[in-house]
Amino acid sequence: LTGKVVHPAVQRFGMNLGDQDFYDSGQMLRNLVFRNPGFEGAHERSILHCVQVTATGCVDDNPDAAWKAGFWDGADVRALDGSATGRVATSRPPTKANPRVGLTLAFAAPMRLRAGAYIVLEKDFPGDAATGWWTQIEGGAHLGAEFHDLSPESPGKQALRIDAQLPGQSATVSSYFDTTAGRSFLALRGHYRLSFRAKDLGRTSGGSAAALLAVSVGRANHVAYLRSAVRLTPRWENYRLDFDAHEEQAVGSSAALEFRLAGGRILLDDVSLEETADEAAGNPIAYRGAVVSALRELHPGVLRYMASHAGLGSTLENELRPPFARERTGYSAWSVQADDVPMGIGEFLALCERVRAEPWITLPAAVSDAEGAALMAYLAGPASSQYGRARALVHHPAPWLDSFARIHIEWGNEVWNQGFAGESIADPSAEAARATQFFHALRAAPGFARQKFDLVLGGQSDYPDRNRKLLAQASGFDTFATAPYLMHNLIDASTPEALFRPLLAQPEQMELAGGQVAEARDLARRLGAHLAAYETNLHTTAGSAPQAALDGFAPSLAAGIAVAEHLLRMQRDAGVQNALLFSLPQFEYRRDDGKHVRLWGSVIDMGATDRRRPQFLAARLVNEAIGDGTTDEVEAQIANGGSALAIHSANDAMAISAAHLLDVFAFASSGHHSLVLLNLDLHSSRQVALRGAGAPPAGALLHVRVLTTDSPAATNEDEERVTIRELPPISSGLPITLSPLSISVVTW
Repeated sequence: LTGKVVHPAVQRFGMNLGDQDFYDSGQMLRNLVFRNPGFEGAHERSILHCVQVTATGCVDDNPDAAWKAGFWDGADVRALDGSATGRVATSRPPTKANPRVGLTLAFAAPMRLRAGAYIVLEKDFPGDAATGWWTQIEGGAHLGAEFHDLSPESPGKQALRIDAQLPGQSATVSSYFDTTAGRSFLALRGHYRLSFRAKDLGRTSGGSAAALLAVSVGRANHVAYLRSAVRLTPRWENYRLDFDAHEEQAVGSSAALEFRLAGGRILLDDVSLEETADEAAGNPIAYRGAVVSALRELHPGVLRYMASHAGLGSTLENELRPPFARERTGYSAWSVQADDVPMGIGEFLALCERVRAEPWITLPAAVSDAEGAALMAYLAGPASSQYGRARALVHHPAPWLDSFARIHIEWGNEVWNQGFAGESIADPSAEAARATQFFHALRAAPGFARQKFDLVLGGQSDYPDRNRKLLAQASGFDTFATAPYLMHNLIDASTPEALFRPLLAQPEQMELAGGQVAEARDLARRLGAHLAAYETNLHTTAGSAPQAALDGFAPSLAAGIAVAEHLLRMQRDAGVQNALLFSLPQFEYRRDDGKHVRLWGSVIDMGATDRRRPQFLAARLVNEAIGDGTTDEVEAQIANGGSALAIHSANDAMAISAAHLLDVFAFASSGHHSLVLLNLDLHSSRQVALRGAGAPPAGALLHVRVLTTDSPAATNEDEERVTIRELPPISSGLPITLSPLSISVVTW
């Protein structure tokens, strides 16, 4: 330990927040029925590529898009660079006569587009108020959208109209949550409040009795925590129904909120189902207390709002609205169904402030320059401004800029990724031109402060040629970010050594000449840009390994240690300033071959068992070593180089002549010194002694916390086998024993 500073003031490792959902660990929001709580309409916004252009129309290049005839009729259209605007008159998908041509658009008036231009289409789809809910209609009952008779307290544009007034008619509107069969990801435990607005419209025939709305909350195994019959009035009222639930363990059957009407006409709006303990505990933000607790455990340096679902099709205005006014949004060329409203930017920023993490806001690639200026006003404008009033809706009138040392703003999420067709840009030259234009617009916007904002351009880790083309033409950004994932292709699962040794060696291999991290580092250095890893984890979505091997691979102790090693090496050796795990939630991923792999979530649940996967535990332990963000990384070396193995494997075609089995990372600040010691040997312990100018003084007590267990394949999926343990303190000068396959954090 020389004491020499390698990197000053290094950042703790970060986390991608991931997507809100209704079925697994992605149930992050306090409102358990968040899909479309305000019964709002939809808004679609997509990017298309005009490969054929005339003055009055263009042809997209995607013949497999799901858009039907007329879907985009009447949509607003603008060139992605803002150089032209107009309106779509008609939209026509491919025909049998010409199936390899994409959507054909005819414009209402001539537009000056160049050949190959990327355009943005936007269109509102009002109505369909029950979308995002599950419905059951009997006897000819009817559901519709109400646009005029709205509660004066509602911020939205629509309510749900339910008409089931005739004999034999009924309508049931349900919101299901925690729906994964056989496994619960949250426990209904404590005091809950169901809130909604409703109004009785009276019957048009057959009597005048006020409508009786049946309301229930329960599990599919017939456990009901709330059953109530609510007599509505002929004016808008706010209803609150309180109940208790006492699930002491995971139930494993789906939960549901259900509204049922038989014999009446009503309006329903603005529904929330929340645990009141969050509010009582002083948690005013939109995320569940269990989510806040998990993030506080991890103590991420950066939290990324990664728009990959409803957020990609959303406008900035929509993401700043209150949830009850938020429209369902879509963008994808592969689907025309928009069921969910996006999480809000204000809610996300409040979460970052709560857990003391820098925010990383990922904007859709279709964002306009005007929206960029509006975002600057929202983040930095005074309390008296339009956007200051929008902040006040999340109880934060002061500028968000005052709450954070730095705010990261990324243009587009994996803009190169055709899996996000409708939001992607295949041509790196076009991507570079638009990114440059947008970043310069942000820099020119009132409120922009160079020292407070980090403007991020994303690249493709496994396509360095594309990155070179992108970076040769782009400017205006501060950070170039890639996602160097581990172990995509798992083939050889014959022994534990075959499974885990290539994985544990891969972070070192990626930093050798030609490796993904080395390529990105060299590109960033040539440009004088910072380097970040916007996502990393395992990515085991291919290969012939059997299901049993996959079950013990991705969520294993070895995987957690490999990911932590990867994060640490990128920070030390490649100068990565921010490295973020992907992601907080997601229980498993269904691969193209039908197998399941336990990716990409780093928690198993938040609020049921609260078990964490080894990736989470390893990052948490390392973040404890790094400390409060004023810590320097200092030089540390294995004096004799340590043991090494030659590894040649079919798994990700791994080849490395000397994969080291020991590594050390050191951190120091005033009054705080720590080491992260990794033993990557699957079978043997090691002893290390600390020497040099940076070693602890004689007589100092060393505190040791360790992540290890009895098997590299151990997981926490069904029971807690992988934990962080604190060992008895040892005196400086004594050797430190490193268990097989372990991370040990030593502090003094």
